[in-house]
Amino acid sequence: MQSQVEVWLARRGSPKGAEDFAGSSRAAQAAEIILVAKARKMAAEAEKIELANARVKGQLIDRDEVLIEVEEKFCRIRDRIMLLPDQVLVELPAEAKAAAAGVLRRAVTSLLNEMANWAAQVTE
Repeated sequence: MQSQVEVWLARRGSPKGAEDFAGSSRAAQAAEIILVAKARKMAAEAEKIELANARVKGQLIDRDEVLIEVEEKFCRIRDRIMLLPDQVLVELPAEAKAAAAGVLRRAVTSLLNEMANWAAQVTE
């Protein structure tokens, strides 16, 4: 099957007052351009097939799916960490609860802020 460029070159024929078009340097340049284009196309098709094979073998995963799963995990971890102060406070004597509540909530907030920076680095 001839490319459109090859068909065009065949229809054009020899230029007036010049040697045979097939032997000219322009024809050689056109042929080289065609070969380079075909090579690029073949390389792209091969890469596409390799990626499809890797995906089928489980060697390649979808980036968006991974990011969604990581975000869901971080949300569950955050929710569990936010419950810790209340769970700890229940175990403390009444006189220690007031002092411990602020300390625990500040520690949890600090940890969650640090983890939020981790999540931002994962998505970049």
